[in-house]
Amino acid sequence: HNWAYPPYDEGYDASRGYSRNEWNEGDYGCEETDSRRPRRRGGRRRKNKGTIQSVGSFTDVTTPSASPAKVGLQDEFGSPDHSEATLEMLKMASSEEDCAAIMARLDSKETRDETIGWVLEAAVPLALSKGGTVIVQKAFDVAGPLSCSLLLDELAPKAIELYESPHGNWCLCKAVMVLPAKWMSKIVETLQERSFEEVSKHKFGCRLMERLIEHLEPSQTAVIAEEIIPKADVLSKHQYGNFVVQHLYEHAPNQRDKILSKILGQVPSMATHRTASHVVQRALTYSDERGQAMIVQALLHGHGENSLVKVATGRYGSFVVEQLGQLPNWDLIVKARLEAELLELVSSAFGRRVAENFEIELPEEWRDSAASESSTGQWPGANDER
Repeated sequence: HNWAYPPYDEGYDASRGYSRNEWNEGDYGCEETDSRRPRRRGGRRRKNKGTIQSVGSFTDVTTPSASPAKVGLQDEFGSPDHSEATLEMLKMASSEEDCAAIMARLDSKETRDETIGWVLEAAVPLALSKGGTVIVQKAFDVAGPLSCSLLLDELAPKAIELYESPHGNWCLCKAVMVLPAKWMSKIVETLQERSFEEVSKHKFGCRLMERLIEHLEPSQTAVIAEEIIPKADVLSKHQYGNFVVQHLYEHAPNQRDKILSKILGQVPSMATHRTASHVVQRALTYSDERGQAMIVQALLHGHGENSLVKVATGRYGSFVVEQLGQLPNWDLIVKARLEAELLELVSSAFGRRVAENFEIELPEEWRDSAASESSTGQWPGANDER
């Protein structure tokens, strides 16, 4: 049982964010709308190597042992410059039993302030550790405004180190979701030193960028958009960066025209790309009628390998073309164009799936094959995680 995962998220509602918190007054939409591909980042989780033994009760927290065992601690917890008290805290956080005791003390009003003071003494090392990350996240959930501000002051200057950590990035995400948006300038300024583009291309950094885009004020989001939009076409084809472009299109309505202007000329080629096709679909979903018309026209005017029928017969483009059938003003036009290239359309299994979705009658020689694929539910790509 890997007790440190998933990171602490008690009470989180994906459609509203952390609504229990007194500062979270917005209604944030964090729901993942694309269910065909799991949003995985990073490598495999390591298996636990045996049970971690308890190293003491929480009564030792405020007065740590003067001579804690240090064998292997520097390698396991990072910097050898940590104080003995910090090393003891990290050692306790690594114990399932002691970590549960700390979480219980954070829940208790009688011991909460004392425990938060303990967390503040080693906030960054705890956030970077496997067991400590859930403690820091819990502290953000239960602490008052002053303590949360102090905790953020400890983490924000180390935002780059934290977002690169498989544990620390969750603490930054938690802070973004539960604290006032105006406080996030501390994190934004630190990330800007690395560049938002580079953060967006990181397997954990893209998650933090998504949370910032969801929860920042429009004026703050504009700072991020100013750097991301000129690179939108490149990021759309990046395995992690595409998520940031999608999020910006969905959660920053006043930036949509700028993003669309940047990618419009590449829409046909993007529609056939594994990750960029998701950006095209997100743009179709959240654009107004004018924006949708511009995207459809770009697809209709594609030539050669980027023609509409070529897009429709591709593994990824077929999903984009199917979505065009949901646009009331364009479904019949797209259907007519596909029917004009019917033989090429049905030569691909992906194209036959598109034809079925548009209710296009297949040539007789293809009907038996299509009926077999449909009846067995084995349309190529029908359950494709892309």
